Amino acid sequence: MGPVDRFFVSGLGGLVTDETTMYIGGIVRLSGAPPSLGELRSLVAAQARRVPVLSYRVDRERRAWSVCDGFTPADHVVERRLTPGADVTAHALEVMAEPFRADRPLWRLALIHGYGGAGEDEQYTLCYAADHAYQDGMSITATVEALFGGGSLPVPHAKEYPTAIRPRRWPAPSDLAVPLRRVPVWEPLRGPFTGRRKLLTFRFDQDAINATAKVTGATRNQVCLAALAGALRDWAPEEWTAPVGPRRRHGLPVALPLSLRAGRGSGCLGNQVTGLHIHLPCHRPSPTEQLRQVVEQTGMERLQRHRELHRALLPRLPYAAVRPLLARLFDPRYTAMFITTVRMGPLRIGDLPIRDVWGIPPLLPAQPLMIVLCQYRDGIMPSLLFDTAVEGCDRLAELWSRHVNVLHDAVTTVTAR
Repeated sequence: MGPVDRFFVSGLGGLVTDETTMYIGGIVRLSGAPPSLGELRSLVAAQARRVPVLSYRVDRERRAWSVCDGFTPADHVVERRLTPGADVTAHALEVMAEPFRADRPLWRLALIHGYGGAGEDEQYTLCYAADHAYQDGMSITATVEALFGGGSLPVPHAKEYPTAIRPRRWPAPSDLAVPLRRVPVWEPLRGPFTGRRKLLTFRFDQDAINATAKVTGATRNQVCLAALAGALRDWAPEEWTAPVGPRRRHGLPVALPLSLRAGRGSGCLGNQVTGLHIHLPCHRPSPTEQLRQVVEQTGMERLQRHRELHRALLPRLPYAAVRPLLARLFDPRYTAMFITTVRMGPLRIGDLPIRDVWGIPPLLPAQPLMIVLCQYRDGIMPSLLFDTAVEGCDRLAELWSRHVNVLHDAVTTVTAR
């Protein structure tokens, strides 16, 4: 295993004692009558031949991967029949929290159904769960695409990084995109925490996002991040309106996970990921200035430079050097939250297209709010996973949706002038 995998297999270098807090995955929602458990197991068994990563297990003591003897895909497909009106996202989190057997591949697929109320169209949900030591978010995305998008994955490599790739251009020493300065923990996320989780899923006004991106030249992801900065400013205004002084904040430090995979060549086993550290400009009241600063920090050239940097460094660095670097990313004194963006191709169950996709990130003891932006088909579907002690997350979701339109109105007004 490479140093990043060792970090996750060891529970973030010993920071995590409950392995279930590191489970990661997502849910997809479909309209219509659900398949039977037997039908879904047969479908997954047929597709699993083209997704060899599903048959691998983690040997934590030897820090190695191996094909699981006697692997049967059907053993990893389960069913949860709910009562009408039940909260499907709450039950998805229960599925996510069920411990895996250490001697088997660390994934499961749950069929969740029966929760529709009287008079509602029939629908069902599939929940994919995996241990982060087994797969990162980008690996899961490719795995689900192969299972339900008609694709395939190669056999995983024995090593995490086959070769160290020299960057075409090294970042400047002042732009390493790692957290260097410790700041006070952001008050809304200070704790204490309950250890209980809640998941919020919703959709954005896609027309507003597309129009803003077209007018400004920003990407849709940059538009979402800028709108989040405005939402977080309104969510905790006292944090951003303090008089000038040593405690005045100059943005909120967050980490954007970056995949280091070269397509699907790795077979999507383990973790090939790093984090780009940026500051959301919540201290700026202007929506257009928030967008400008987000674009400045997340340009494609900068993202590519840092991918190349970490592809070059991680195969060469010893674990003793990588562990403190990654541990700092998860320290709330350096990173307030993680915001992950995944892009997924069209998915189907038989002839039925999957309509909605949401990611479910891990929730770490010191990171009580995690965010995923899933770009699927023509929509962007955010999900917020948070500790129940964090107050007002429902309002944060509403503010984020509103600030998508606030930013749209701001840039179209400027353009009209």
